[in-house]
Amino acid sequence: PLDLKIMSKREKEVPGFHEIVYESEIDELKISHNAKSRKGFALGSIIAAEWLAGKTGVYGMSDLLKF
Repeated sequence: PLDLKIMSKREKEVPGFHEIVYESEIDELKISHNAKSRKGFALGSIIAAEWLAGKTGVYGMSDLLKF
């Protein structure tokens, strides 16, 4: 069985740092994103709200981004 550890930590002065780490006995792979401000999150919320106007139902990001 594969163990998947998920950790979340909120820090006051960090607008958004996200990191995915895969680690084995041989090596380590990291993918990260560091938001420099919360402006991008705010803009994304506005874009999603405008897209949802007039719609009913349940949607995900793939619907908004047309994946």
